[in-house]
Amino acid sequence: MKLLKVEHQAKLWTKEFSLIISLNLLAYIVTYILMTTMPLFIQNLGGNKLMAGLTSSLFTLGGFIARPWIGGLLDSKGRKKILLLGNFLLFMPIIGYCVVSSTHLLLALRAIQGLAFSAVSTATLTIAADLIPPVRRYEGIGYFGVSNAAAMAIGPAIGLYYIEYFDYRSLYTISALLLIVIVGMSFGVRNDRQKKAKEIRTGAQINQHPNKTACRLKESWWFSKKQPFGLPSFIF
Repeated sequence: MKLLKVEHQAKLWTKEFSLIISLNLLAYIVTYILMTTMPLFIQNLGGNKLMAGLTSSLFTLGGFIARPWIGGLLDSKGRKKILLLGNFLLFMPIIGYCVVSSTHLLLALRAIQGLAFSAVSTATLTIAADLIPPVRRYEGIGYFGVSNAAAMAIGPAIGLYYIEYFDYRSLYTISALLLIVIVGMSFGVRNDRQKKAKEIRTGAQINQHPNKTACRLKESWWFSKKQPFGLPSFIF
């Protein structure tokens, strides 16, 4: 009974958690829009089936290469910085899609987007894990996974609809607008976790050198006795 009460008090759907799930949903929708339509766009530019297949391969390869370093950067540079950088790199190639005429350049842009999406997807999952209360961890991760599944259903439908009734330029314009919204939402993400990590590291350093810390405190107390009115020495 006590456990149920604790779980009820641990709020899951905070403003920050709702924001990061919404951001993740939109980022995955844009990704699935591009992933579904890019092979068709390559063929529309005159590329063959091999080039069309390479668009997905290079996107995945870019993410595969970058992902091992993303985790360390999230801890050292901060979640918010990596999220903003990833969304910016996800946005820039879309501008190129509107003007590109070379299939080889298009493949290079897809590789960059693969790297960028790796940063965004890892950052959103990490931030969500930071925000979820420990007693509701599995429930929160489950809801976060639902946003990925929903994007998988929505993104391809939007992409195929636009190339059927409009054109590729309209599709990429919509994708660019969605990414502008995503970048704006990224500025609202809190970055308290990095501050807490620094506090934990500082505490760990004190614990590793307890004798040195105790000696410094003792010296500070002794010198305070030598100053007028018993004030600490560092004031003078």
